[in-house]
Amino acid sequence: MMVKKKSWIMSLMLATALFLTACGGTAESKITGIWKLDYDDEEPTFLEIGEEQIISRKPSNDEPMIASYIFTETQSDNFILEAINPEDGSKVFLLEGYMDGKDRIAVVDAPGEPAT
Repeated sequence: MMVKKKSWIMSLMLATALFLTACGGTAESKITGIWKLDYDDEEPTFLEIGEEQIISRKPSNDEPMIASYIFTETQSDNFILEAINPEDGSKVFLLEGYMDGKDRIAVVDAPGEPAT
């Protein structure tokens, strides 16, 4: 009887671990990586989002822009990305969006033209 109880507990723990793994991480952990910003008529910009910094690169520009950022989750399951200006420490709004699948960020609000 003790063996059945132990195997039942182990099965329950394994199922819980698999469920939590399948649910994925937070939106903040999901945005870590390299993203391509597509604007209508402009050259694409690539954002490399790390744990502490955003690096913005354009193929025609040799010097990337590097800034720390603030990630904020909203109550409506969106998130807001703000960069910290390295010169004066002010916050610069980058975008508000949400994860649309695992490889796309749907932008709800951004300065200037809408992006995907």
